[in-house]
Amino acid sequence: MTAVSDTSPICYLILIDKISLVPRLFNVLVPQAVLAELRHEDAPEVVRKWSFNLPSWIAVKDDSVAATTGMENLQAGERAAILLAQSVNANVILLDEKSARRVAARSGLAGNRNTRHIGRSRSATTHRPARCDRTTQDHELSILAGFT
Repeated sequence: MTAVSDTSPICYLILIDKISLVPRLFNVLVPQAVLAELRHEDAPEVVRKWSFNLPSWIAVKDDSVAATTGMENLQAGERAAILLAQSVNANVILLDEKSARRVAARSGLAGNRNTRHIGRSRSATTHRPARCDRTTQDHELSILAGFT
């Protein structure tokens, strides 16, 4: 099954040492924008190191040049992940931000409304979801599936 991921799901799974669960479920595609966020200087060192030695189950794709109408308030990785999921007809998209999940659903990525929340945490870390470096009060990882 093919999944497209935004930055935060990968980042947080690396930080909690659970990234090894992903290939049991999916082959993952990420856009260049997500890779850039994983490699950003503000990302935790463990995340940056992981991003420079990507496992075989993850593939990086060029960012789409499609129109981003309605995505103006999303971060670059979120926009690129949604556009990539649409372009490759992915089975699943991994997102954490509520605004990105809404845009993905409006874009037809959750046509049957099959959304699964696979994790939720409240944290006082200093990790930003897009680059793993901002405080997150309420973090929720969702899988939007069934849109192919």
